Amino acid sequence: MDDAARFAFYEKIYFYELERKVAHGYVHVQGDSDFASCKIR
Repeated sequence: MDDAARFAFYEKIYFYELERKVAHGYVHVQGDSDFASCKIR
């Protein structure tokens, strides 16, 4: 897997995890809180 493919793969996992956290109400995850609060609005 080249770097671009690996980056896209991890980015997809990261955003999937973030969506899951937001869905369960874990909005106060450190570092993700600003992004999460933007998505909720």
